Amino acid sequence: MIAQSNYDPAAEARAVAALLEQRPTGLILTLCNAETSGALSAALPPTILLNNRPVPRFPAAVTVDNHRAGYEITRHVLAHGHRLILFVSGHFASSDRARLRYQGYCAAMEEAGHQPLPAMEIPFLDGYEHLDLSGVVEGRRPTAIIASNDLLAVGVIAALRREGLAVPGDVSVAGFDGIAIGRLMSPSLTTMAMPDGDMGIAAAAMLLDIAEHASACRHLCLDHRLYSGETVRMLD
Repeated sequence: MIAQSNYDPAAEARAVAALLEQRPTGLILTLCNAETSGALSAALPPTILLNNRPVPRFPAAVTVDNHRAGYEITRHVLAHGHRLILFVSGHFASSDRARLRYQGYCAAMEEAGHQPLPAMEIPFLDGYEHLDLSGVVEGRRPTAIIASNDLLAVGVIAALRREGLAVPGDVSVAGFDGIAIGRLMSPSLTTMAMPDGDMGIAAAAMLLDIAEHASACRHLCLDHRLYSGETVRMLD
Protein backbone atom coordinates (compact mmCIF):
# COMPACT_ATOMS: atom_id res chain seq x y z
CA MET A 1 0.00 0.00 0.00
CA ILE A 2 1.16 3.52 -0.79
CA ALA A 3 0.17 6.88 0.66
CA GLN A 4 1.57 10.27 -0.33
CA SER A 5 2.02 13.48 1.64
CA ASN A 6 3.09 15.54 -1.41
CA TYR A 7 5.88 17.17 0.59
CA ASP A 8 3.32 18.57 3.04
CA PRO A 9 4.40 18.01 6.68
CA ALA A 10 0.80 18.49 7.85
CA ALA A 11 -0.39 15.69 5.58
CA GLU A 12 2.11 13.09 6.79
CA ALA A 13 0.20 12.11 9.94
CA ARG A 14 -3.01 11.67 7.93
CA ALA A 15 -1.22 9.56 5.33
CA VAL A 16 0.27 7.28 8.00
CA ALA A 17 -3.08 7.03 9.78
CA ALA A 18 -4.69 5.87 6.54
CA LEU A 19 -2.05 3.15 6.20
CA LEU A 20 -2.45 2.04 9.81
CA GLU A 21 -6.17 1.42 9.24
CA GLN A 22 -5.11 -1.47 6.98
CA ARG A 23 -3.09 -3.08 9.83
CA PRO A 24 0.18 -3.39 7.86
CA THR A 25 3.05 -5.64 8.89
CA GLY A 26 5.31 -2.60 8.83
CA LEU A 27 5.95 0.79 7.29
CA ILE A 28 8.63 2.32 5.07
CA LEU A 29 8.48 6.09 5.52
CA THR A 30 10.09 8.97 3.65
CA LEU A 31 9.27 12.03 5.73
CA CYS A 32 9.71 15.75 5.26
CA ASN A 33 11.76 15.82 8.47
CA ALA A 34 12.07 12.69 10.57
CA GLU A 35 13.09 14.70 13.66
CA THR A 36 9.89 16.75 13.75
CA SER A 37 7.31 14.65 11.91
CA GLY A 38 3.96 14.28 13.62
CA ALA A 39 3.58 10.96 11.80
CA LEU A 40 5.96 9.40 14.30
CA SER A 41 3.76 10.26 17.30
CA ALA A 42 1.45 7.32 16.59
CA ALA A 43 1.97 3.77 17.81
CA LEU A 44 3.64 2.26 14.77
CA PRO A 45 4.48 -1.28 13.64
CA PRO A 46 8.09 -2.02 12.61
CA THR A 47 9.21 1.03 10.66
CA ILE A 48 12.08 1.77 8.29
CA LEU A 49 13.04 5.33 7.40
CA LEU A 50 13.93 5.66 3.73
CA ASN A 51 16.15 8.59 2.74
CA ASN A 52 15.76 10.08 6.23
CA ARG A 53 18.56 9.73 8.71
CA PRO A 54 17.66 7.55 11.73
CA VAL A 55 16.16 9.09 14.85
CA PRO A 56 16.37 7.64 18.39
CA ARG A 57 12.89 6.12 18.27
CA PHE A 58 13.42 4.65 14.80
CA PRO A 59 17.06 3.61 14.34
CA ALA A 60 16.35 1.50 11.23
CA ALA A 61 17.05 3.53 8.10
CA VAL A 62 18.31 3.29 4.53
CA THR A 63 19.90 6.51 3.32
CA VAL A 64 22.51 8.18 1.20
CA ASP A 65 24.81 10.87 2.55
CA ASN A 66 22.97 13.88 1.15
CA HIS A 67 25.33 16.34 2.82
CA ARG A 68 28.30 14.67 1.16
CA ALA A 69 26.48 14.56 -2.18
CA GLY A 70 25.84 18.31 -1.99
CA TYR A 71 29.46 18.91 -1.07
CA GLU A 72 30.82 16.77 -3.92
CA ILE A 73 28.67 18.19 -6.70
CA THR A 74 29.54 21.72 -5.56
CA ARG A 75 33.22 20.80 -5.65
CA HIS A 76 32.67 19.54 -9.20
CA VAL A 77 31.14 22.87 -10.24
CA LEU A 78 33.89 24.83 -8.45
CA ALA A 79 36.52 22.77 -10.27
CA HIS A 80 35.07 24.13 -13.52
CA GLY A 81 35.94 27.68 -12.48
CA HIS A 82 32.55 28.80 -11.13
CA ARG A 83 32.38 31.05 -8.07
CA LEU A 84 28.86 32.52 -8.17
CA ILE A 85 26.84 29.33 -7.66
CA LEU A 86 23.16 29.51 -6.70
CA PHE A 87 21.31 26.66 -4.96
CA VAL A 88 17.65 26.33 -5.98
CA SER A 89 15.45 24.04 -3.90
CA GLY A 90 12.03 23.17 -2.65
CA HIS A 91 11.28 24.48 0.82
CA PHE A 92 13.64 22.92 3.37
CA ALA A 93 10.72 22.41 5.76
CA SER A 94 9.33 19.96 3.20
CA SER A 95 12.55 17.98 2.63
CA ASP A 96 15.44 17.44 5.00
CA ARG A 97 17.26 15.86 2.03
CA ALA A 98 17.24 19.19 0.20
CA ARG A 99 18.41 20.97 3.36
CA LEU A 100 21.33 18.57 3.80
CA ARG A 101 22.33 19.00 0.15
CA TYR A 102 22.32 22.78 0.61
CA GLN A 103 24.43 22.45 3.75
CA GLY A 104 26.92 20.37 1.75
CA TYR A 105 26.97 23.14 -0.87
CA CYS A 106 27.70 25.71 1.83
CA ALA A 107 30.53 23.60 3.25
CA ALA A 108 32.19 23.26 -0.15
CA MET A 109 31.84 26.97 -0.92
CA GLU A 110 33.29 28.01 2.43
CA GLU A 111 36.15 25.52 2.15
CA ALA A 112 37.02 27.06 -1.22
CA GLY A 113 36.96 30.56 0.29
CA HIS A 114 33.73 31.70 -1.40
CA GLN A 115 30.56 33.08 0.15
CA PRO A 116 27.58 30.71 -0.22
CA LEU A 117 24.50 32.39 -1.65
CA PRO A 118 21.19 32.12 0.22
CA ALA A 119 19.14 29.29 -1.22
CA MET A 120 16.24 30.10 -3.51
CA GLU A 121 13.39 28.06 -1.98
CA ILE A 122 10.24 27.39 -4.01
CA PRO A 123 7.22 25.08 -3.51
CA PHE A 124 7.95 21.51 -4.58
CA LEU A 125 4.68 20.94 -6.43
CA ASP A 126 3.75 24.27 -8.02
CA GLY A 127 4.82 23.21 -11.50
CA TYR A 128 8.43 23.70 -12.41
CA GLU A 129 7.41 24.55 -15.97
CA HIS A 130 6.34 27.99 -14.65
CA LEU A 131 9.55 28.69 -12.72
CA ASP A 132 10.57 32.36 -13.06
CA LEU A 133 14.29 33.10 -12.75
CA SER A 134 14.25 36.58 -14.28
CA GLY A 135 14.96 38.34 -10.98
CA VAL A 136 17.70 35.90 -10.08
CA VAL A 137 19.43 36.25 -13.42
CA GLU A 138 19.32 40.05 -13.29
CA GLY A 139 20.15 40.40 -9.59
CA ARG A 140 22.55 37.66 -8.52
CA ARG A 141 23.87 36.78 -12.01
CA PRO A 142 25.11 33.27 -11.10
CA THR A 143 27.33 31.44 -13.56
CA ALA A 144 26.02 28.10 -12.26
CA ILE A 145 22.87 26.82 -10.57
CA ILE A 146 22.61 23.64 -8.51
CA ALA A 147 19.04 22.34 -8.18
CA SER A 148 18.06 20.09 -5.27
CA ASN A 149 16.62 17.45 -7.64
CA ASP A 150 16.73 16.63 -11.35
CA LEU A 151 13.13 17.57 -12.14
CA LEU A 152 13.79 20.99 -10.68
CA ALA A 153 17.03 21.18 -12.68
CA VAL A 154 15.03 20.55 -15.87
CA GLY A 155 12.68 23.36 -14.81
CA VAL A 156 15.67 25.63 -14.19
CA ILE A 157 17.03 24.91 -17.68
CA ALA A 158 13.65 25.73 -19.24
CA ALA A 159 13.40 28.95 -17.21
CA LEU A 160 16.87 30.02 -18.29
CA ARG A 161 16.02 29.39 -21.92
CA ARG A 162 12.91 31.57 -21.55
CA GLU A 163 15.31 34.33 -20.47
CA GLY A 164 17.29 33.82 -23.66
CA LEU A 165 20.18 32.07 -21.89
CA ALA A 166 21.91 28.92 -23.09
CA VAL A 167 22.87 25.96 -20.88
CA PRO A 168 25.75 25.54 -20.34
CA GLY A 169 26.96 28.36 -22.60
CA ASP A 170 25.63 31.15 -20.36
CA VAL A 171 24.71 29.35 -17.12
CA SER A 172 25.72 25.86 -15.99
CA VAL A 173 23.18 23.62 -14.23
CA ALA A 174 23.49 20.52 -12.05
CA GLY A 175 21.00 18.41 -10.10
CA PHE A 176 20.53 15.36 -7.90
CA ASP A 177 18.88 11.94 -8.43
CA GLY A 178 20.11 10.63 -11.79
CA ILE A 179 16.68 10.16 -13.41
CA ALA A 180 16.62 8.75 -16.94
CA ILE A 181 15.31 11.89 -18.61
CA GLY A 182 18.45 13.73 -17.51
CA ARG A 183 20.62 11.35 -19.53
CA LEU A 184 18.31 11.48 -22.55
CA MET A 185 18.04 15.27 -22.83
CA SER A 186 20.55 17.31 -24.81
CA PRO A 187 22.85 18.42 -23.37
CA SER A 188 22.75 15.60 -20.82
CA LEU A 189 22.26 16.72 -17.24
CA THR A 190 25.14 16.85 -14.77
CA THR A 191 23.80 15.17 -11.63
CA MET A 192 24.58 13.23 -8.50
CA ALA A 193 22.92 9.87 -9.16
CA MET A 194 21.17 8.25 -6.20
CA PRO A 195 20.66 4.46 -5.86
CA ASP A 196 16.88 4.72 -5.49
CA GLY A 197 16.07 1.17 -6.63
CA ASP A 198 18.72 -0.38 -4.40
CA MET A 199 17.52 1.71 -1.47
CA GLY A 200 13.97 0.46 -1.91
CA ILE A 201 15.11 -3.16 -2.09
CA ALA A 202 17.28 -2.74 1.01
CA ALA A 203 14.47 -1.08 2.97
CA ALA A 204 11.96 -3.81 2.10
CA ALA A 205 14.41 -6.58 2.99
CA MET A 206 15.30 -4.92 6.29
CA LEU A 207 11.63 -4.45 7.18
CA LEU A 208 10.86 -8.13 6.56
CA ASP A 209 13.88 -9.19 8.61
CA ILE A 210 12.76 -7.04 11.55
CA ALA A 211 9.06 -7.93 11.32
CA GLU A 212 9.45 -11.66 10.74
CA HIS A 213 12.75 -12.52 12.43
CA ALA A 214 13.14 -9.78 15.08
CA SER A 215 16.44 -8.79 13.48
CA ALA A 216 18.38 -5.88 14.91
CA CYS A 217 17.75 -2.41 13.48
CA ARG A 218 20.48 -1.14 11.19
CA HIS A 219 21.38 2.05 9.39
CA LEU A 220 22.50 1.42 5.82
CA CYS A 221 24.11 4.29 3.91
CA LEU A 222 24.40 3.54 0.19
CA ASP A 223 26.78 5.23 -2.23
CA HIS A 224 25.86 8.06 -4.58
CA ARG A 225 27.71 8.63 -7.86
CA LEU A 226 28.57 11.69 -9.93
CA TYR A 227 27.31 11.65 -13.52
CA SER A 228 29.35 14.37 -15.20
CA GLY A 229 26.92 15.08 -18.03
CA GLU A 230 27.23 18.12 -20.26
CA THR A 231 25.41 20.95 -18.48
CA VAL A 232 28.41 22.25 -16.51
CA ARG A 233 31.05 23.97 -18.64
CA MET A 234 34.58 25.03 -17.86
CA LEU A 235 34.88 28.80 -17.51
CA ASP A 236 37.71 30.58 -19.30
